[in-house]
Amino acid sequence: ARYVASKNFEGLAVLGAGAGGLPSIAAARAGAVSVTATDGDAAVLPLLERNLDRNAPQQAAARLLRWGDELAVGDPDLILAADAVYGGTRDAWAPFLETCRRAPRVLFAHTHRYQNDDTAFFALATAMRFDVAELSRGAELSRGAEEDVVLTDDATT
Repeated sequence: ARYVASKNFEGLAVLGAGAGGLPSIAAARAGAVSVTATDGDAAVLPLLERNLDRNAPQQAAARLLRWGDELAVGDPDLILAADAVYGGTRDAWAPFLETCRRAPRVLFAHTHRYQNDDTAFFALATAMRFDVAELSRGAELSRGAEEDVVLTDDATT
């Protein structure tokens, strides 16, 4: 969220793909024209809506989204995702990447936890024709093995 808050999102339509409310709120406060924060668990939506209403009421909304499903909000300019790759979620990776195809750019915050999962996920992303670029976050945000990764769909760039 601190990385997102440090960027200019002016004029962008942003989708938070299970990234939780904080990155979506940061994008709204950084100038996004619209922000749709999503989660695949309907039980989470009331809390997400309350957080958005309190912190980004003008341009933010919460929606249910299961990765791979059609987006009810139209295609965003940017997708924010966080910690989508960790133990036991391999079945969700391809649907997650299909969701990521809906935007020309994806900002994917990732914490290295399991080397085998990391290797397999980024191999799948590459096989699905995504460009993967690691971003530097600056000294104040550097903590251990955490990294931000941009996934850009080859077919749209």
